[in-house]
Amino acid sequence: MAQELCSPLHCNVCLMLQAHQEVGVLDDGESAKSCQLLNCSGCQMVRYCNRQHQKLDWAIHREFCQAIQAIKKTLNISHPLRVSGTNPKNKEDMEKTIIQLKYLLRNALERTMQYHEEELTSFPIYCPICFSFKNLNVVCSDCQNQVYCSEEHLMQHREGHSKVCASLQLYYTPYKTIMAKELQLQLKDKVGNMKNMDLVAMFEKAFDCKVPQDPTKSLQDYQLFSYAADFSCIATICYTLSHMNVAACHDTYMNIFIIGATFEAVLWFREIHCKFFFQQFEQITNLELHFIGPEMVEPHENSLEFEFLGKLRKVQFHCFKGLFQDYCRLWKINPILMVAFNCGFSEFSRRYNCLPHFQSNNSEPLNSQQQDTWSGAIGEMLPYDCPIMFTSFTKQESQFDFAAFETAAKSLQMKIEIERVFKVSKNPYRDLRPLRQWYFGDDESIYYRNGYLQVIKTNRFS
Repeated sequence: MAQELCSPLHCNVCLMLQAHQEVGVLDDGESAKSCQLLNCSGCQMVRYCNRQHQKLDWAIHREFCQAIQAIKKTLNISHPLRVSGTNPKNKEDMEKTIIQLKYLLRNALERTMQYHEEELTSFPIYCPICFSFKNLNVVCSDCQNQVYCSEEHLMQHREGHSKVCASLQLYYTPYKTIMAKELQLQLKDKVGNMKNMDLVAMFEKAFDCKVPQDPTKSLQDYQLFSYAADFSCIATICYTLSHMNVAACHDTYMNIFIIGATFEAVLWFREIHCKFFFQQFEQITNLELHFIGPEMVEPHENSLEFEFLGKLRKVQFHCFKGLFQDYCRLWKINPILMVAFNCGFSEFSRRYNCLPHFQSNNSEPLNSQQQDTWSGAIGEMLPYDCPIMFTSFTKQESQFDFAAFETAAKSLQMKIEIERVFKVSKNPYRDLRPLRQWYFGDDESIYYRNGYLQVIKTNRFS
């Protein structure tokens, strides 16, 4: 995930901030203090700390840059933020400009945009007061991630910017680019009642250490902070099981489906996370995790076995690369709990409903139904006689995700009543690392993985 981080305010290779350059030295030995970030003259949307890094990035940047240049040439404009013909004059103009630029870029690329392309076009450099994108020489001294054309405009924007300043500092910290290492921490005490805690309190009690208040101070601080954040998935499962007393009904064995999985087994279900699970539910000795999703990267079968709390513990990983509806046709297994992290059940309808329906003579409008794989999966999830736990990035998305279940039940004419067991406005065990919102239809400009949590059960009626 660190490799997905980019920003027009950073070098697109090393993510070196101008404000941080006074304490570093670049690869070619040049003093970082004297270095100024260089704009890409082609697209004018990325910067580099030196020409060597620009050359290194060209293989990845080429397609994006050439597409932006093609748009500029076709429209005869000098800057990509002039796609509407004039400079944006207010927030609404800028939002429309960014939406239009994204639409034109998708057409030019003839594919969906990649993560870094969405980032660069969602957060271009401009002054948030006058919306100018020239002569932006004033930077917020705290987060180093908001620019202005003058000190006066910085002062005017101070109150509004203060709401996201700390989050931006954390989001763009260069330490995210360094591979996180496995920390040698030992579980100390059983956490106890997770209903009255959050992720930070849980981690500090479980490991008897403090989570840094300012993770951007040093690499060591950030890695400890990130290590704590990685417990979000397993802690959310434990919180759900504790809340519903599901685990109390089972002696030594439990199986869980994780639907829409990608790399969860690699990052968030390592041995230390499984030990935390067993610490909360000591009677469980065998845990089976079924990771199901078309983007799975893990081997089909894997397992962990270790002594913990005086008992032999076994974790079996079953990984299926494909859709849940295909999995159901092949395997008849009844889970204790079904889980979907950051599910996006209504992702495509939400995403494209936020955009105006642009259409040109050369392309068809985006068809979200062709990409929607969740409707079929939801139809297969509903008949299972077990709780379904799912998380969403934002509050608005959580509402759409719940509605997706109701819509599926009605459209498939299922004789099923959907019971919302509990809905948490904000998941206390959400990830600690902030993310930025690409879409203007959602009011949460900063959001978090596993931000909102819901659990439903289904009841058949005649």
